[in-house]
Amino acid sequence: MNTASIHTIPIDVFRDYVMPYTYCPQSTSLCEDIRSYHNTMTTVIDLYRSLYPYDVDVIGGGTSDIYDEAAKIWLSNDINRYLNKNRALLLEAEDGASASYIEFYMRVYQRLYMNHDRELNAVWTPHWAGLPFNGDIKIAIGLLNPTERLDLEEFLRWQREID
Repeated sequence: MNTASIHTIPIDVFRDYVMPYTYCPQSTSLCEDIRSYHNTMTTVIDLYRSLYPYDVDVIGGGTSDIYDEAAKIWLSNDINRYLNKNRALLLEAEDGASASYIEFYMRVYQRLYMNHDRELNAVWTPHWAGLPFNGDIKIAIGLLNPTERLDLEEFLRWQREID
């Protein structure tokens, strides 16, 4: 927050509504979740950066400070593979029916606020791939709990070893 903008907030609003958040500690589980999210993002970005060295940012024309477009596409694809337990979404099932999301995938997306009160078969599963600023990757990793994030990291390492 810009310190100049703090001075434009009325003193009673600042005292009653802003200040309590500065000395109210957050729950341990929330802090662990935030640490886990940050660690997983760092780990998978470093992994995919090493696999797909960045050169030029496709969108901005300058050097990328995260990773290049190829790495982003592969990472997004591999996260979706993890969520669907390595089952391809574009292939047909053996019985000729179109492939679908497995229960784990649906349960993860049921955590979205818009899905929290829906039955599993009515969960909206968005097509995030290709969102700007890596939104699809951030959302998918953000929906996972810390244990699932560790599992994702192992899956991505394993996936890259066998490819």
